[in-house]
Amino acid sequence: MKKPKNEFGLIFWLHLQIILLIFASPFVFSWKAIAFIIGLYIIQIQIFKGCVLTQKQFATKDHNDSFYSYQYLAL
Repeated sequence: MKKPKNEFGLIFWLHLQIILLIFASPFVFSWKAIAFIIGLYIIQIQIFKGCVLTQKQFATKDHNDSFYSYQYLAL
């Protein structure tokens, strides 16, 4: 896995905020909004062959790279 130059840049913080918002979504959004967001996420995965933020953050299109795996391996 290619290591980015700045591990805690803007993309990292944006990615982390989105993930935290997703974890809090059942307490913040209605189930209809959550279903819509999940649908958008699935469309993104199909069109771009992965998460756009992950590809931008790690400069890779490897399907095995993820925000979680990179952060856990960095510990």
